[in-house]
Amino acid sequence: MNEKKPIPIESEEIDLIHLFRRIINFLNINGRSIALCGLGGMLLGFCLFLLISNKYSSRLLLHSTILTNSEQIEIIESWDELLSKGEYQQLSGMLNSDENTLKKVKSLKAKEIYKVDGVAGNPNGFIVEALVKDTAVLASLEQGILFGLNENEFIKSRVTLKKQNITRMIEKVTSEIDKLDSTKKIIENSLRAQGSSNNGFIIDVAGINGQIISFNEKLLSYQESLKFVDAIHVLKSFSKFRNPVEPRLELLLFAGLASGIFAGLLLTFRRNLLDRIRHS
Repeated sequence: MNEKKPIPIESEEIDLIHLFRRIINFLNINGRSIALCGLGGMLLGFCLFLLISNKYSSRLLLHSTILTNSEQIEIIESWDELLSKGEYQQLSGMLNSDENTLKKVKSLKAKEIYKVDGVAGNPNGFIVEALVKDTAVLASLEQGILFGLNENEFIKSRVTLKKQNITRMIEKVTSEIDKLDSTKKIIENSLRAQGSSNNGFIIDVAGINGQIISFNEKLLSYQESLKFVDAIHVLKSFSKFRNPVEPRLELLLFAGLASGIFAGLLLTFRRNLLDRIRHS
């Protein structure tokens, strides 16, 4: 009668089974204390959620006409650095804002909307993202940001010069329109006095009308440029949101659970190590 030969078990499988047994035994002995530490960590995370003040995020969309977006973003980043250092008095002068308002601002970040290939600079504006403790300060913060970006001496001189140039062009174009209107009236009066049409005069009147239309288009363009000649324009103001972005309960609970389990494992290993030292 042939006997069945036992199937050999590889040493790696034996080691793996032994490892699983040790893990199960470890959890049977210490699982309760580790679970309690995890629950304690979650409770601590919930307490932190109740204690940490809410923070709200909002975005301001701006368009610059004097400086490049990169230059404006650099200015805003310098303000954010002052906020992080608590230099509220210095920043208050720059933004013409109350210090108590600035103390409720956690951070100011700026970035371009997107880059356009082949275009000098970025004509599409940039975003300012504010993180605040109270949404009530967003309106005054927006005014402060606009003040800070507009009241720079270099920017003010550039804006003033640009306004003067556009105003002079408006005056010149208006003067040319008045001259053409006067010339047109003279020709029309001459035609009525003669009582007959003159081809040369008809051509002149048609040409004058075309020039008047062209100058009026330029005048409207200059007037529009003068209206929007300010250094910075608001494309979208800050919005007040009810739901805070910080703190997030699920993140604090998860972090508390993970920290509690880790602390429980450390305490367990420490207790086991001390027991081994005593027995030895």
